[in-house]
Amino acid sequence: MLNIFDILRKEHQEVNALINELISLENKDSYRVNLIEQIEKELNAHRKAEELTFYNTIKLLDADRDLVSHGMKEHLDIDRALETLIKKISFENQWKNFAIELKSVVQHHVEEEENELFTEAVTILTPDECVTLADVFVKMKARVLQGYRIHSDLVLDLMPQRVVERYNMTH
Repeated sequence: MLNIFDILRKEHQEVNALINELISLENKDSYRVNLIEQIEKELNAHRKAEELTFYNTIKLLDADRDLVSHGMKEHLDIDRALETLIKKISFENQWKNFAIELKSVVQHHVEEEENELFTEAVTILTPDECVTLADVFVKMKARVLQGYRIHSDLVLDLMPQRVVERYNMTH
C-alpha cells in the first residue's frame, strides 16, 4: 500500500508535468487556458487535502512548528504565483514568464517539503499512520475536487487513533 509520502511525491510529479506541458506550449495555443485551469484545480485540491491531513497531523503530533508554518506559507506563495499567471494568461508575450515563475515557486516548495518536512514527519508517524494518512488524503482531495466543503469532524473521523486522541486532548 502507498503511504502519504508516496502519494504526495506522485502528486508533486504530476503537477510538475502539467506545468512543464504548459511551458512547452506556443503563444497561440488555445489549450493553455484549459491547462492552467487544470493546474489551478489540482494545486488547490492538493493544498487543501494536504493541509487538512498531513500538515495538521504532524503539527498536532509535535512536528517542528516552524517547518509546518513555512510549508503552509509556501502554499500561499504558490497561490499568489498561480493567481498572477491566471491574470496574465491573455498577455501573449508574457504569460510564459509567469508559468516559469510558478514552476520555480512550486519546485522550491516541493524540494523543501520532501527533504525537510518529510524527514521530520518520518520520525513522528508510524508506518500504519502513514498508510492511513494516504487514504484520508486521497478521500479528502476527491471531495474537494467534487466541490464539497470539508469539515474537521469528517477528517477527524478518518484519522489514525493517536491523532484523534491528541486532538481531543488539545481541544
